[in-house]
Amino acid sequence: MIQFYVGCKHRTDPLEILGVQFIEDLTGLPIEASDESAAMIVQVGGIPLTGVNGPSFWTPCWRCQYGDGPELRSRVADAAAQQIMPHETNPASPASSNLTRSANASTEASDVDFIAIVLVGLERLGFATPQRDEHGRTDETVNPFADPILSEHPWQIYVIDQFLESIDQAARAAGQVVVVKPRWPDDQSWAFALSHDVDHVRKWQPQRPTLRLLEAFRAIRRCGKFGAPLNSLARAYIGPLLTWRDPYRNLDEIGEFEHGLGARSTFLFGIANPGYSQFEISYPTEDLNGVVNFTALRQLGHEIALHGSYQAADEIGRLSIEKAKIEELSCGSVSGVRQHYLRFDWERIFREELRAGFLYDASWGFSRSPGFRGGLGLPLWVSSQDRTNPNHGLVELPMTIMDTSLREHLRLNPEQAAVVAQRILANAAASGGLVVANWHNNAYDREDSRFGEGFVRRLIDEARVRGAWQATLSDLAEWWSYRRTLQISLVDGRIRISNLKSSYETSFDVLGNPDAIIPDSEILLQRHPTRQGRLRFQVRGGRPHATLELA
Repeated sequence: MIQFYVGCKHRTDPLEILGVQFIEDLTGLPIEASDESAAMIVQVGGIPLTGVNGPSFWTPCWRCQYGDGPELRSRVADAAAQQIMPHETNPASPASSNLTRSANASTEASDVDFIAIVLVGLERLGFATPQRDEHGRTDETVNPFADPILSEHPWQIYVIDQFLESIDQAARAAGQVVVVKPRWPDDQSWAFALSHDVDHVRKWQPQRPTLRLLEAFRAIRRCGKFGAPLNSLARAYIGPLLTWRDPYRNLDEIGEFEHGLGARSTFLFGIANPGYSQFEISYPTEDLNGVVNFTALRQLGHEIALHGSYQAADEIGRLSIEKAKIEELSCGSVSGVRQHYLRFDWERIFREELRAGFLYDASWGFSRSPGFRGGLGLPLWVSSQDRTNPNHGLVELPMTIMDTSLREHLRLNPEQAAVVAQRILANAAASGGLVVANWHNNAYDREDSRFGEGFVRRLIDEARVRGAWQATLSDLAEWWSYRRTLQISLVDGRIRISNLKSSYETSFDVLGNPDAIIPDSEILLQRHPTRQGRLRFQVRGGRPHATLELA
């Protein structure tokens, strides 16, 4: 229904092709390979086309103007700052089109390169030689998108909504109809997922004195008091002798607590060699048998996933071994992974995850500061770019907020941290986005419970009050994968929707001229409750396909 045409020198550039795929996935627009059945042509760069059959929409190519390096990154950072301005005072500020009529009377024009914005936000462009920190990650201290004001906003969604509004305006002016895939299932407005990286299952490990001393130093620095940290250090030696229950042996308790709140979470366990690095996951694999009941967690509705080890980011093939081992231990399939210390990149680690057969990754996020890394506030299906298998890829579920960012790196107290979390949740809710919270099990430490049950209860309650779809990470990835398989095509003047599943109530938005749709008994028509009053329709009766008749 929409054809993208790259009219500049980047026409065959793999990154530009990837950018079009990202736009298709984030917007839910049906993008065609040719213009034979397209209702509209979107052109990127070059001279606006003339003599096209139907409306067209032109955007500039910022890569041609600014190159692929720091200058392009600065241009996108400026555009992101402009996008968040109306949302600073009103998080629910509606998207507006910035279209103007080009010299070609049939073409609408924008001054925004939506593809470049998405690619730079995801650090696929603009970071040609990124600075690395001690863990091999992109250095956040020199990343303009880690700015605390900017990162509180899912500004990629603001860009996507502006793009959809521009398509809506152009299609309306031409009397055309464009159908858009739903962002969330069952008329949900936004999504929230709670997850737990399990880095430690024992706090009292006197055999690791360096780690214990480091934890005591962090606690003293955090609270400015010596008594409690030194008491905890002493307990590390006395507790095991007296058979006291270790404060980090709390996984079953966390599962029961969150189940009692009506929440379903994702627990990510490591398969690691603790001696590999001082930064490695601290427990050997055999320790998991005595500290967690995988079956009980699953029966409560929680998910088991892999916390990829520190070593896995350095060793080819290790992720596949770790996935197989956690599946064996937990007696169930494992579909997702988050890398320890967020040691993720789009080249080697992404391909290692693909090779291991994961459905999703949840490592994309800032380690030191909360917020939406690169403005990404939605899942994203990322292709392997294997031409022989175009459906090979995985879903990226961006991590938005983490306990260690708030309490260790920013050194916030619980009230200050709650304010930050509430702003992030409010911005996601207002924009129809996604918040993934990562709360390590040691945040539930009985010796220091400031960020434990009380704080998590506030997070869950805040998400619920704001109407979130509360899901596990695999729920999100399965939905997004299904959403991608939905086919929308224009055949003989009718819009056909295929691959529907009865397990989801799926509603579609209509852009352009809603009066062109002829009412049908199979289709439930309604106005969208939040998005610009657009027409929305739902297919009745769980049918595998549906057809819209057009006037």
